[in-house]
Amino acid sequence: MNGMNRQRYDDDGMHRLPTECWELIINRIKSYHYLEDLSLACKEFLSITNKARRTLRIFNKEIVPLFSKLIRRFSKLKSIHLEGIDGGELTDLLHQIADSGLNLQELSITSSSSPFYKLLPDQLSAALKHLGSNMNCLKIFKCTGWENFCDEYLFSIADSMPLLEELDIGSDSFGTSVSKNGMKTIAWKHNLKKLRRLDISGHRQITCRCLCKYFSYLSLNKLSLLHSLWDINFDFVFRNYPDLVSLKLGKIPLPINIESLAFARSLQELEFYSIVFSYESCSSIAQARLPLRKFVLSNCQFWSFGSFFSLLASYPSLESLQLENNLLGFCIGGVENKMSDLYQKFRNLRYLNLVGGDDNVCRGCGNVLITSSTFYTLANNCPLLTVLEMKRMGLAKQQASSSINNSTIDVEGSVKSHDHIQFLNLSMNEFLDDELLEKLTLICPNLEFLHVAGCPKLTEGGISKVLNYSSKRKILKKWFSNMECSWRVHISSTL
Repeated sequence: MNGMNRQRYDDDGMHRLPTECWELIINRIKSYHYLEDLSLACKEFLSITNKARRTLRIFNKEIVPLFSKLIRRFSKLKSIHLEGIDGGELTDLLHQIADSGLNLQELSITSSSSPFYKLLPDQLSAALKHLGSNMNCLKIFKCTGWENFCDEYLFSIADSMPLLEELDIGSDSFGTSVSKNGMKTIAWKHNLKKLRRLDISGHRQITCRCLCKYFSYLSLNKLSLLHSLWDINFDFVFRNYPDLVSLKLGKIPLPINIESLAFARSLQELEFYSIVFSYESCSSIAQARLPLRKFVLSNCQFWSFGSFFSLLASYPSLESLQLENNLLGFCIGGVENKMSDLYQKFRNLRYLNLVGGDDNVCRGCGNVLITSSTFYTLANNCPLLTVLEMKRMGLAKQQASSSINNSTIDVEGSVKSHDHIQFLNLSMNEFLDDELLEKLTLICPNLEFLHVAGCPKLTEGGISKVLNYSSKRKILKKWFSNMECSWRVHISSTL
């Protein structure tokens, strides 16, 4: 009999599932929080969960001395994320990863506030070459936030990682120093032929003509250009990369015309950061009728609310929408009802992220930004919505009635239960109280994650009531910190 059919018994004679069966079950568990609990049950579960882990994240420098033990323990890792690591430690970790024998596919390194990469440029270049030479399956390499990411680092990556499909060397700083000649040298070598996704944000020496001239042989489908390409020409970009699926732009002039967008027929994800939109730019994007599925507008300025509304209304098939501190900083009388009309069009929406200003109130008259009416509208009209974030929106109770579509109706009384919402972020809403939180969470019976940090009106009793009102829920993890009632709660439906 093979391993799957052979019966096993414990010392007390009880039948026990074969290891292979447990591996099939545990490998279907998505959250690593569950794996941590399972690993404490027995040695067999510890061994299985060690192999089931695919991602390792290091955010604390105190864990660095244990890194070699961790990568030996989790022998099936596919992705490693490092953040805030000092210069000497980083080069050592890169050598450890290179010699680990892992079949790694993704490595992400986010810089700390200190410019560690200035300290040991030669050693870091050597470590990058060693890493690339030993990690033959590495497809994604991200080194974000490196202010002085220089040509030497880029040469080391290109020479040793020819199979890369995604390269992120972006930075929010203006001090990045990859040069035009550096890009030209990489292009001549033709080492990065498989590259499909590129982030060169912050590298202001790289012009639009340079990118399109030297890298036209690449079939890019994702391009991020924050703080860069001061001479951007959309005709160049879309003509040279007709398969472009995702485009991220920020803090650059934006002369968009309908003629250039005619070449962007594959564009599905469009992200704008800190851009001033003219009426003509809004009209061009609205008229282009792109096949957009994801749209991000963060800290952008618009000619008028009408142009903002028309732009969003042109894409009712969106699946992901993020609006951060745009026109959301104005009072409910001017915006909420109009936005509620808009949300009713997004029947395919799965992810919505609304982020207001720092003060939780209207910059004009001091009223709250939105009420629970918006939440009820989303619950009633967006049946596929899974992730809902409403951070710093001054979320407050609705009035006895709410005016929508020029008619007064009882929104709360007609709200439906929403079975798809699993992630709910209501953090930094200073008017959110226990009563309102209970009403909102009752609408979401399948909620798995609730984030309500920075909501001073919430109490421990109110949180406990929300978690205990249904016998079908089980608290997995709960963190309570300081007197301001900062909470983060994980919930899971019991089987």
